[in-house]
Formats: sequence, C-alpha cells, structure tokens
Amino acid sequence: PANPLPHLPRPGSDPPPRAVRNVCWRCHGVNGTGRGQGAFPSLAGQRAPYLYGSLRAFRDKSRFSGIMGEIATALSDEDMREIAVYFEGLPPREPEASADDGSITRGRTIATEGLPERDIPACAECHGPTALPKNPAYPRLETQHVRYLTSQLLLLQERRRGGTTNVNLMHPFVNRLHQ
Repeated sequence: PANPLPHLPRPGSDPPPRAVRNVCWRCHGVNGTGRGQGAFPSLAGQRAPYLYGSLRAFRDKSRFSGIMGEIATALSDEDMREIAVYFEGLPPREPEASADDGSITRGRTIATEGLPERDIPACAECHGPTALPKNPAYPRLETQHVRYLTSQLLLLQERRRGGTTNVNLMHPFVNRLHQ
C-alpha cells in the first residue's frame, strides 16, 4: 500500500509545530499525554500514519467529533503531517494504575490472549506492543487512557465512531466483546 505520509521529516528535538503550539496543546498537551482523565486521547508515541489518517478522517467527516471536525478542517495536509510526526516522536505516557485487580486481569487476558471462545483475537496482535507494527495505520493502545478506550469501544459498538477504512475491521470484535 502507498505510504500516507510521504516526505515527512523524522521526529527530533525541534520545537512543537505551529499547530501543536496554537491548537493541539489545549486538549492533548504539548507533551501529548492528554488533559483530564481520559476525556482526550494520549497522542504521545502514537504512530504517525494513524494520527495523520485520523486527522484526515475528522476533516473528511468520516470520523465524528464536533470539536475535532472543526479543528481538522482548518489544518493543511502539511500541518497534519507535522502534528503526526511530532506526537509520534514523543515518549508515551505511563500506563494507569488500577485498584481493581479483576479488571486488570481481564484486560490483560483480552489484550495478550484474546477470548478464543468468542473468536476475539488478542488486541496486541494488531495494536502491539510488538517489535514491528502489523499495520502502522492501526493505533497503539497500551498507554491510552482507560476511560478513552472504553468510550471508543462503545462508539465502535454503536457504529458511531467512524474513521479510516480500517475502523470496519473492529466491528465484528466489538460485537463479540460486549456479548
């Protein structure tokens, strides 16, 4: 498949791009870890092809968000590329601690082993962590906010999330997950 991010500079120690300094920081922070307890996703360490694809999906209205749709409409393709590369180059946030041992165990099982009895593969098969991503256009999940992941799974189940063409790959699994 064609690389959706042609001619991108590599992440480095440059200052944040203009769009990050002027807009993105308000919700995602300059460090990309997201403000609040999961109302906004953590973008730090996320794969650039995924971020770029998501920004385009918000702009094209194939992924739904009143806030992000308006923001993405004002961004050029070059802005989107710079944002994507910048956030990919940042260190991911630390995983959240939970006092609920049962939830941790269930989540770890689904993430690493899947639920074979429901024909649900391990999340890590597509989303990592792995040495090489199965597809760089798939999001990394391991350090995402729990509340954000939960909300995205519900939106996927209700078919209200939208996104790139890859989002349809999740529909059979979220249906089986919530049985």
